[in-house]
Formats: sequence, structure tokens, C-alpha cells
Amino acid sequence: MSASFGKSIVVTLFGESHAKYIGATIDGLPANIEIDHNFIASQLAKRRGKGNLTTSRIENDEYEFISGVKNGKTNGNPLTVLIKNENYNDEEYPLDIARPSHGDYTNYLVNKENGERIGGGYYSGRLTAPIVVLGAIAISVLKNKNITIISKIDDKTLELVKEAKSNNDSLGAKVVTVVKNFIPGVGGAFFDTLEGNLANAIFAIPGVKGVSFGLGFDYELSLGSKVNDEFALKDNKIAFTSNNCGGINGGYSNGDDIAINTIFKPTPSIGKMQKCLDLKTKKVIDYQINGRHDACIAIRGQVVVDSVVALVLIDALKNKYGEEFLK
Repeated sequence: MSASFGKSIVVTLFGESHAKYIGATIDGLPANIEIDHNFIASQLAKRRGKGNLTTSRIENDEYEFISGVKNGKTNGNPLTVLIKNENYNDEEYPLDIARPSHGDYTNYLVNKENGERIGGGYYSGRLTAPIVVLGAIAISVLKNKNITIISKIDDKTLELVKEAKSNNDSLGAKVVTVVKNFIPGVGGAFFDTLEGNLANAIFAIPGVKGVSFGLGFDYELSLGSKVNDEFALKDNKIAFTSNNCGGINGGYSNGDDIAINTIFKPTPSIGKMQKCLDLKTKKVIDYQINGRHDACIAIRGQVVVDSVVALVLIDALKNKYGEEFLK
């Protein structure tokens, strides 16, 4: 199991959903990057969500930088953030019941009774909170380069989520992410493509089951004559007549918007009776899952996608241009 991603900027995640603390360390950030606490707080608020479509487990997300920050700026050393868990109830999650479409059963196969599996344990979406903190720093670095990241869910999907919630059910959804003004020629070939590194990080977000770029799976049965991104000149600059490739060709950014589609599965914990597995008896039982859960993971997942995308992009920029470029 790997708890880290990145090459020259490495992020390592630690903690469990019901542990005292969760956190992350980022190694490779240059010194003198300003820490915008207001922006970090706003990003964490997006991840917490609001209204009756997201979990009623509300954490204050009080964070503390225990290394890597001095006088409000990064100091060039590994930066570690801690976030305290406060609002959790172990009794909501019986240890011996494996829930459908969760990581409970596979975690048991790997770790047996030694695995920490209260709630989602290490596999919980709760661990995306420190990712959002580090992602906010990365987003600020990109903004200084006029590079922006915006994710959204279709409004029609949100209406369907409300309907699913009223029926004690959940709904899957697509998050559409657009990165604007990213520098062309950044990435790599074969096993180090910009697409591959982005997809690897996005797939680490709990609940993600699909990632594509541009037309993605809609390329199936498409004619090249209809979907090729032909060249054009706009204001004497190289451009394209379309962006079906999602801003990436041959593993490198091409200067157009990077367009990413992320599919989140429905929240597997729902208020209906389901067939679960008793890990002690190895028998299938009828069981109604308790706890506090989202009607749609993607709602709070949008900001997490933004965060991991930003972290991958600053890593790619540092790989190509060096540390000074990010300052």
C-alpha cells in the first residue's frame, strides 16, 4: 500500500476516520509561499458541505501546521498539517459487519482483525480533509500563474439527489473539472503522462469509479473526421477548433483547457436494508446501516478533485521548470 503520490512534490496521507487526528505531509514546496488561511477555511467549508444532502457529521476541521511554516509562509522544509477528529461515534459502526460496496471486506482480507476499520478507517473520505488543506496551497500557487481550476455538478443531478435522499437512497454523479490557462508542453510520455498522473490521484479519492478527459468514453464509435481537434490561429496564436482531447496530447498539455470528467459512485451506506457479510460467521445477513452519510459523494467531492488536480499540476510544473518557477 502506498500512502504517497507525486515526484518532486510528494504528498503523504495518514490517520483514520475515527482516530484522534488525521493529517498529511507535503515535501518539496519551495520557501516563501504565503499561507492563505481564509482561503483554506473556505475550501474546507466546501468539503464539509451543507444542507440535508450531505453528511450530518460536522467537524470543525481545526487544522495546525506543525512543521514547514514560519511567519505565515512555507519555509522550504516538509510541511505537515494535523486536523483533529472530534465528532465521531464508534458505536455507529459494528466491526464485524462488512457493508456492500465498501472497503470493509477487502480490508479484512488484507489485514484480518488487525485492520483499523471503525467507519471507513484509513479508506474513509474523512481523510480528504488534509488533502483539501494542501490543495488550497497548491491552488493559490497556480492562481499566481493565472491558472484556475473549476469543478461543478449539473443542477439537474442535484434535483435527482434530493429525490434519492427522500427514498433513503443515494445517487452517483459526474464532476466536470476545467483547468484554464495551463502552460503547454508539461507532462510526459507513456507511464508518466499528465493524464495518467491526474487520473492516479483522482482515483485515490474514495468513491471515484471513473476518470476521463475531453470526450473520454464518448470517443467510442466516433469518426476521426468529426472529433479531431484541428489547428487554428486565433490572434496569431496556435489554437484548436475543438477540445475533444481535453487539453492533453501525447501525455503533454497542449495549451487548451484541461477538461476532466470524474464519476463518483452512489454512497454505499443508505437507509435501506441490505445484504451484508458477518465477518465472524461468514454468513450473509440482512442489515440496515446506521451512521451519517451523504446522499451524493460528488457534492463534497468537487473540492477534493480540485485539490488533487492542483497538487498534481504544481508537481508537473516543478518537474519541468524547477522550484523557482513556483515562487
